[in-house]
Amino acid sequence: MENKSPDKLNLTITGMTCATCAKTVEKAIKNIPGVKYAAVNLATNQAFIILERPLDIEEIKKAVEKVGYGVSTSPPEDVERKRYKRALRNLIFALILTVPLTLLMILHMVGIHVPGFYYLELLLTLLVIFVAGIDVLKGAWIAVSHYHANMD
Repeated sequence: MENKSPDKLNLTITGMTCATCAKTVEKAIKNIPGVKYAAVNLATNQAFIILERPLDIEEIKKAVEKVGYGVSTSPPEDVERKRYKRALRNLIFALILTVPLTLLMILHMVGIHVPGFYYLELLLTLLVIFVAGIDVLKGAWIAVSHYHANMD
C-alpha cells in the first residue's frame, strides 16, 4: 500500500483473476462516499484512488472485502510471488495425482481390471478438484455469492 498524498492512494488488491473481477472492485470503490475516482489494474493488482476528502483506508478495505476480494499491505511483488508459489504447488500436486489416474484409465482400457478401480479413480479425481483446484472453486463461489460473473 502506497500513500502518494492525502488525496491519492495506491492499494494492492488480492483475489482478482479476470477483468470482471477488476471491474467489480473498481465499482465497489467508486460507490464509497468520498471517492472521486478509482481505477483498478488487473495486471498489476493495483487500485489507484483519488479522494474528495480524507477517508479511512479501513472503509475502502471493507468495501473491497464485501464484494469478495482483499486488500494487502504487502508490496505487489510479494503478493504475486506468494500467488505464484501457491499455483505451482497446486500444479505439482495435481500432476502427482493425475499420472496414476491416467495410468489406471489406460490399464482399464486395455482390459486389465484393478480391484476398486472406480473408488480409487473417484478418490484421486476428488483430490485433484478439491485440493489442487480450490482457488478456482473459491473464486467461483465468491462470484456466485455476490451475483457477478468471472472467469472461474
